[in-house]
Amino acid sequence: MDVFFHFLHVVSFTVWVGGQLFLGLVLGPTIRQFLGPRERMPLSMAIALRFKRVGHGALGVLVLTGLWRVRYLFHTGLGSFVDTTYGRVFLLKMALFVAMVALGVVHDKVHGPALVALAERPDSPEYRAAARRMMVWARFNLLVALAVVFCGVALRHLSF
Repeated sequence: MDVFFHFLHVVSFTVWVGGQLFLGLVLGPTIRQFLGPRERMPLSMAIALRFKRVGHGALGVLVLTGLWRVRYLFHTGLGSFVDTTYGRVFLLKMALFVAMVALGVVHDKVHGPALVALAERPDSPEYRAAARRMMVWARFNLLVALAVVFCGVALRHLSF
């Protein structure tokens, strides 16, 4: 059962991070190259909504499988756990995961709606500034997600 939950955990994070990489490095630049702001907004919104459903499902699986995987970590007590390198890297991974989710919420609830509200004026400085903020925010979120992956890989190489 542990191997199966580990598999689901890795696949879920692959969906989340791989989706962000694909959107940011392949799909986004391609859409911007071939479509103007007015034409790309409906397509971008449809893609974002679809990825949101898939991505949030993957995050849910991550939380559930993560809880399953850590059920035995604190059996010696939190104090002795954080005294180990494994414990400190694990706590860093959890802090980064929480930060990643919080960044995603701000992206979805603040920056996305701000950009949509300005969609009728794609040539305005406000639209360009909002698009820039959203892009910077998404890239920062991706860097945090990659840091979570790095911590996860590091944990596989540390003894508990």
